[in-house]
Amino acid sequence: MLSITGFLILGVTTASVFVPLLSEIIDAIQEKEGVYDSSQINDKASAAFNIAGSIGTIVGPILGGALDDLVKFRSTCDIFSASDAILGVIYFFVGILPPLFQKKREKKIDEENKENKGAADKSVSSWSDNHKVPLLGRSYLEVSNLSAN
Repeated sequence: MLSITGFLILGVTTASVFVPLLSEIIDAIQEKEGVYDSSQINDKASAAFNIAGSIGTIVGPILGGALDDLVKFRSTCDIFSASDAILGVIYFFVGILPPLFQKKREKKIDEENKENKGAADKSVSSWSDNHKVPLLGRSYLEVSNLSAN
């Protein structure tokens, strides 16, 4: 009964990983390859998904068997667990944090651009001799008495 419950949990969790993964592969193919035809995208996504699974199925047992011969089963499990943890940390810093910071940066730039646009609209209505007109970001354009001549 315990193994049936374990396999049930394994099946549900595996499905919850593979379904979003396929949509991520499709998005990556659209972005990198510039392909927007749904049949080509699905073909390439299925190929990438199946190749990755097949490589893991081939390399995993070979590497596991070699490590088991060298350092025995318990140490092999420890090595694989440590490598999974290290790869998870690397993925977090390389794959998750940069997009979060990018979204924050874009949001901040958008807010600054809105503020600068409002300031530019106000400064256009009251021109005198010298003005600083806000541009994108934090730079300014010096404008000197355009109405003369």
